[in-house]
Amino acid sequence: VNLAGTAFLIICDARDREIGDALGAEIASRGGAVEKTTFDAATRTALQLDPRFTHQIAVLPRNACEGSPATRLAEMLTRVTSLAQLPAKTTAAYIQFGGGNFSDTGDCKHPESCNALAFARTLHLERKDLRVRVLDFAPTAEASFIGKSVLEEVAADELFSAVGFDAQSTRRVPFAKLSHPENYGSRSNAWSDGDVILITGGAKGIMAECALGIARETGATVVLVGRGKPAVGAGADAAEIERTLERFRAEGL
Repeated sequence: VNLAGTAFLIICDARDREIGDALGAEIASRGGAVEKTTFDAATRTALQLDPRFTHQIAVLPRNACEGSPATRLAEMLTRVTSLAQLPAKTTAAYIQFGGGNFSDTGDCKHPESCNALAFARTLHLERKDLRVRVLDFAPTAEASFIGKSVLEEVAADELFSAVGFDAQSTRRVPFAKLSHPENYGSRSNAWSDGDVILITGGAKGIMAECALGIARETGATVVLVGRGKPAVGAGADAAEIERTLERFRAEGL
């Protein structure tokens, strides 16, 4: 892959510099420009808004981080959201370490190493002006192999792709499996008015209907959490949220 005319920004923690250096060397050998920064650098946000970067790559930690659970969680969120506000037409890529199969077989021992896939899928839906990639590797993968594999995958034409490479360097692509309700087994859950159910994004659309149905069926208290502000403004979103809340109130839910 010839990278002439491209410019890459690689973001990684200082202790993952080996991966960043190998990736940077591979980019340069193919004619691309490259800069590196860390997630905690004061200049990171300004760099990420620079439109000269055609590609930005966030490298999740290969191994468990140090610090309290609260600190580790905050750092984890910083890493995974770091590619959310990129200029249009940028390729946003995550490198993570879930064993090459996105931790489906329990290979991911630490959540900060392999938590990008769900967020990246959402980012793709929210930002159609970006090309989004998630590359999942075995924790033992050589830095040079990671560098070569990432550059091959980011060159593809798809707006979104998720690809894994296991410990034997086998390339794997996850796919969705259709779920048929008639095959569901019965569950022994016993909901009551003493339960509280938290639903994110449940004030609009199909999730609002699901939330209402759950509240009617179970009698549980339903808490809706979202970004909308029904009491602020007169936009369509605010009006829809207010209608949902009014339906809950009218039924005493």
